[in-house]
This record gives sequence, structure tokens and C-alpha cells, in this order.
Amino acid sequence: MPLSLLKVEIRFEHDVVLARRRARQIAHHLGFGRQDQIRIATAVSELARNVFQYTKGGRVEFSVEQHPHDRFRINVTDNGPGIADIDLILSGGYRSKTGMGLGILGAKRLADDFTITSDSAGTRVVLWKTVPASMAELTPGRLGEIVQALTREEPQNPFEEMQGHNQELLAALDQVQRHESRLMQLNLELEAALAAAEKASNAKTEFLANMSHEVRTPLNAIVGLAALLARTELSAQQKKYVSVLGQSATSMTGLVTDLLDISKIEDNKIVLEAIPFDLPEVIERVVEIAGVAIDKNAVRLGFTSSLDAGVRYVGDPQRIHQVLLNLVSNAVKFTAQGCVTVEVAEVSRVDLVSHLQITVTDTGIGMSQEATAKIFDKFVQADSSTTRRFGGSGLGLSIARSLAELMGGRLSVTSVVGTGSVFTLALPLAHAGTEIARDSPERPHVKRDRTNVRVLVVDDNDANLLVATALLEDLGYHVHVASSGLQALELLKHHPVDIVLMDIQMEGMDGLETTRRVRAWEARENQPPRSIIAMTAHGDAGNKAMCLTAGMTDYLSKPIDPNIFDDVLKRYSR
Repeated sequence: MPLSLLKVEIRFEHDVVLARRRARQIAHHLGFGRQDQIRIATAVSELARNVFQYTKGGRVEFSVEQHPHDRFRINVTDNGPGIADIDLILSGGYRSKTGMGLGILGAKRLADDFTITSDSAGTRVVLWKTVPASMAELTPGRLGEIVQALTREEPQNPFEEMQGHNQELLAALDQVQRHESRLMQLNLELEAALAAAEKASNAKTEFLANMSHEVRTPLNAIVGLAALLARTELSAQQKKYVSVLGQSATSMTGLVTDLLDISKIEDNKIVLEAIPFDLPEVIERVVEIAGVAIDKNAVRLGFTSSLDAGVRYVGDPQRIHQVLLNLVSNAVKFTAQGCVTVEVAEVSRVDLVSHLQITVTDTGIGMSQEATAKIFDKFVQADSSTTRRFGGSGLGLSIARSLAELMGGRLSVTSVVGTGSVFTLALPLAHAGTEIARDSPERPHVKRDRTNVRVLVVDDNDANLLVATALLEDLGYHVHVASSGLQALELLKHHPVDIVLMDIQMEGMDGLETTRRVRAWEARENQPPRSIIAMTAHGDAGNKAMCLTAGMTDYLSKPIDPNIFDDVLKRYSR
């Protein structure tokens, strides 16, 4: 049974102030700290004001419950008409015909425990606040002392009490203003930090773009000239030198690509394409490229597909090619004998989205469970001896997994030391809706006489001009060259040209602006649009989109692969 301490009748406004003061006095005697005293007084004030404003009067009763533990109990009763929408009030709706919602909900949030009942005779609210553990046991004698102390404490003049509350409020407002000022300062510092971070990120992006161009440009010359040298009459020793030169250039190209890709992934700047493509064709191309490096007498490389014939999917074929080439190349590299098998199958289909599974299985050296747990981390390989024996930066698999996840898929691995590994790429791909015929025989590669096809090469780098010109002449094309955008525009006005190979990053007028001016000139002169193919060191989808938006027809990424170079030119030759 509650042990009564004090009761305050609520009839006038100053009774509300008195109830608040008594609540704080009792809270002080019961050992509550300053903040809890204010919370208790505020809760009582909210409820007492409800009684005064919305009912015909009531009372606030203060008592202590001692079972199961000491609790300060506050009972607020009014003589009003009752509240019909209590559940709505307690759920945070606040709407009440009596206007009591905010006060009741505010008091509820300030107490440890809370009950409310209401009917036509009035409303009864009970609050509980647990007495601090530091307070000595509240024996009847101790409670009697508290009652006597409250009796001796004369109620303060209501207006003085209100003045004291106003001072408390002013102090609280001053503290709030200081916090707001500090918060504004922190926001300004945060905005400045974000601006600096964005500026640094943009500077990094610009640096990487420039470095990509600066590194890929000499690589383009190395790869191209090595390919041209390989087509000439060479001694056995010279052929070996050229082969090593080409392989080294290819390895360096892969490393540069990996470094640029990992930076773009970290900055969330990888842009994916969504174009129709033939997945088995992409995988076949991967197998063909990776197969060049295998010892065909010791290792078999195969590909099987259980996909429906002729189905086209929508996605980024270049990134899928990149992921699979990494997986298959690794499998070939770590397999000295046995086989490497690539399989693709449809696991399930929902509407027009197929959930595909591509597995790359090898009979190579395998990995321990500890190694497989960290194999997708950046700059990590199975062990340090792997780097010494096989080379590599430890970036390829990290990039492959990141790209798989960006495409909505997942890359995983299982492996047994001495037995081999299985890498599984799970990938959801939408159907393009148009089937293609895959049973037509491939045309054999025949070097045709293409001297009637006129190609203009636009590049401000002498090495690139040399490589492109040599490749084109070797393929039988008639070649013009221009070392700037302005020179290209003048040449087009006086010489018939069928295809333009346009470098993007040139001094003065860049390739994008040159292309826009060519398209504008063609429109003014009522000329059919020429095929303008970008030769860019920035092979990601974002830069490709820029090229196409400027009016270009297609693009080639540097360093130029002679086979891809030939295929693209065939596509636009007339």
C-alpha cells in the first residue's frame, strides 16, 4: 500500500506551480539528482496544467511504494468528462478533443512507469520513478521525517516560483543556444571537410585519367610495334626477344588496368554498361585468349554451355570478360598438368531474368582453407612464394569480386591443396529478347586488299601515329595522318575519308570537340556521316558514353590489340 507524503489540490493556475515545486522538493528529499528532479517536476507540471485547463479541477497525490522496491508514486486525478481517444494519444497521434494529448504523452516519456484510466467521472494518471539506489532504506520513520520537512517548508509565492522557473528556462535556452552555435560551427567544418574531400577526390580522378593516358600511350607503341615486328622476317633469337617483349607489355597493361580499376572501385566511379550481348561468345573469346599461354601437351582447356541457343542477355560484356579472363588466366597459370574447364548454366529464371552460374575448375596447385579466406583481399595472394613463382599484383581477384558484386552477382571459391580450385561466378542477367543465330560458319581470316578504304589517323603523339599507320598499311588501307584536331578538319575538307581514328586527349582541340565540329561540318555540307572511332586510354563505360555522345561511332581502348583493331575496321569498311 502506498505511503502518502503530500497532496495538492488543483483549482487555480498557481496550484499548478505549487504542484511542480512540491514534486521537486519531494524528489530532492528522496535522493534524486538535479536532472531527475527537473524531469519529475516537469511531468507533474504537464499533468497538473491539463487538470487546470481542461477539467473542473482535481488533485496531485505524492506517495512512496516500497514493494518490490522503493518507488516514488505520483497520482494525478481530475473531475473531467474523460478522454475517449487515449490509445491514439499514447501511440503518438496527439489528437484529443480535450487537447490533453501532448501533456499526457510528455509525462509518460519522463517516467519509469505509467498507467492511465479514464471514464465519464474523470481521468486518473499514475507515474512511477524508481528511488535512487544510493538512498537509504525508506522506513516509516524516514518518511515521517520527510513529511515534517515538507510541512516546515512554506510554499513559495507562486509569482516568485514562476520567476525562478523563468530563470531556469533562460539558463536552459542559453545552453541550447551555445549548443546550436557549436553545432553550426561543426556543420561548417563538416561542409569544409566534405568540400576538401570532394576536391581531393576530383583531383585524384583527374590525376588517374592523366596517368592512364600517359602510361597507356607508350604502352600502345610497345604493344603495336612488337606486333608489327612479329610479322616481319626474324631469326629464332629475334622472335624470342619479340615474344618476351610482347608478353611483358601485356603484363604491364594488365597491371595498369588493375591499379586504375581498384582506385575507381574504391571511389565508386565504375560505370557499368547495359547492352545486349552473346554470353557464350564472350566466354569463348576468354578461353581463346587464355589458351595461348597453356602447354597443350600437358593441359586441356575446355568450355561447355547448357544455355538455350541464341539467347542474348543485357549487361556489361567487357566487365564480364574482364572477370572471367582473370579467373581462367589464373587457372591456366596455376595448372601444370590436367585440365581447366569453364562451364555456364542457368540455375533459375524469374520472368525474363536468368540466374546464371559460371564455374572455372582447374586441377592445379589448389589452396588451403586459410588462403581461400583471404584470396579476394587486395594485394593478397595465397602465400608469398606464389608471387615469386607466378608473379602478379594480388589485385585481380579483388577487382573480379568487386565487379561481380557491382553487377548484382557473387564470386566464391572452393579449393583443396594439391587437387585444384573451383571459382564460381553467380550472375543475374536480363534477357535481351532478340535471339541470334550461332550456327553460321565463321569466316576465315583473309587479308583483303582494302586500298580503296581511306582512313584518317588523328593523334598528337608521333609513336601512336607510327603504330596506327603501320598497322593500317599492313592491313592494306590507304592512310592519311593529322597531328591535331584543326589539321584533321582541314584535311577532311580536301580529301575523301571513310573512317577516322580519333585520339581523345590532344593538346588544343581534343578529340571530342574535333568530332563535334566534324559532325557540324558534315551537316552543313549535307555529307553522309563518316565512321569516327575513338582511340582512348580511358576504356570505362563513362568515357565511352562521352565519346558516343560527342558523335563518335565506336571506340578502341589503348594499348590497341591488333586483332581487335582489325575486327573494328572490318566492321566499318565499305
